[in-house]
Amino acid sequence: MKTEARQTGGAEDFPALEFQDVSESVLGDFNKFADAAAAFAARNAQLGASRIADVAIAGMISASPDCHTYYVNAQGSGFLSRPVRSTGTGALVPSGGTSLGGPDQAGLTGKMLPGGIAYITWRDFISQSNYKIGDTVRAILDKAVASGARAWLFDLRGNGGGVGSGEGPGFGPGHGGGTGGGAFRVGGGVSAPKAIYSPDPEYSEEARKVKHMGTVVLWLVVGPDGKPRDIKVLRTLGLGLDEKAIEAVKNWRFDPAKKDGKPVAVQINVEVNFHLY
Repeated sequence: MKTEARQTGGAEDFPALEFQDVSESVLGDFNKFADAAAAFAARNAQLGASRIADVAIAGMISASPDCHTYYVNAQGSGFLSRPVRSTGTGALVPSGGTSLGGPDQAGLTGKMLPGGIAYITWRDFISQSNYKIGDTVRAILDKAVASGARAWLFDLRGNGGGVGSGEGPGFGPGHGGGTGGGAFRVGGGVSAPKAIYSPDPEYSEEARKVKHMGTVVLWLVVGPDGKPRDIKVLRTLGLGLDEKAIEAVKNWRFDPAKKDGKPVAVQINVEVNFHLY
């Protein structure tokens, strides 16, 4: 978030926070972070809630361990941080608090806890014609806000993932950690692809006129042939720069990722920078 604030000309100061290193949820720690995040957002009105959320998700994915992050973006596409099957306990729904609804067919359950903490959990990512997890989570979040929520606690322990016809932590027709039919994540014997041709993006006239700069983060799959596909925007800049970023990356070429010495499809994030000198 500090980097995002700096790139957009805002105030990047964010206090160092100390949290308890325990396995159970500590509401005091969530309140502490909620207060700091609210103050940061107030100092950086240029970011907006959606941009801060995008940055937070990107941060969780890049962390090590990476929180096994599963989510559905604004375009309705499902993503997972890495292909790991769920282990350990299921969600531990607090006995106290006020119900926000559930559980439903996806196991979606919400509660308002003391201190304005909205506890939310669900078991499966389901995105079908008659049920979309993104819409139902959004509805329960709206209900939480109306009830005075100041922060969220998402408990996805034991979450199996899966979007559409996916199975396990897969998405689309993938299976067991695949994406769109079997794209890997880097690590665990899968090497990273290397860009061998990466032309710079063009600037949109709209963005050039107002000297709009920053970084677009894209999610994509690099195929065994080294060509990018299934490109999605993870972090947006607007003013036509998202489209310019996609146009440029479509023309990139990679030395493909390898597993057991053979080229394989792999999902990665790439940053596309826009700067005026």
